[in-house]
Amino acid sequence: MVCRGRHCGSRSALFRRRPSCRNRRLATAGRHGPIGTKDLLYGWIQTTAVRKALVLNEKVNAALVQSVINKGYAPNLTDTEAEQLGRDPFLIAYALADVANRTVVTSEVSKPTLTRQNRRVPDVCQMMGAKQCDPFAFNRVLKFSTQWKKKA
Repeated sequence: MVCRGRHCGSRSALFRRRPSCRNRRLATAGRHGPIGTKDLLYGWIQTTAVRKALVLNEKVNAALVQSVINKGYAPNLTDTEAEQLGRDPFLIAYALADVANRTVVTSEVSKPTLTRQNRRVPDVCQMMGAKQCDPFAFNRVLKFSTQWKKKA
């Protein structure tokens, strides 16, 4: 998952579908010990295999970004409006670069009545042909679980 949200605590991310990720259990480790110590989750995310699977290591296609802005938002945005878009056009452009294998995961709710820089990620994804889902659908599809006990 690659975070590309507008602000800290971002609401949208890009998910690269990998068959090897299916049926995995995800257990969130809590912080143990004094503030500043590294917990189990920090150690897990630092491993080379995990970072390689989660970090999207490619350049964005500038033409796709421009297409997302022009067709998904508006072709004549002012500088102020363009700044309000944040990183969303980049996120959608990354998804469009490999539509068969990438899905935008966002907690934004569709609101088709919004226009220009106020358009929501699900609406722009739908218009541009990028797949998108919410975090709950993402967890269901990948069968993520925080259960510690194995099912009988």
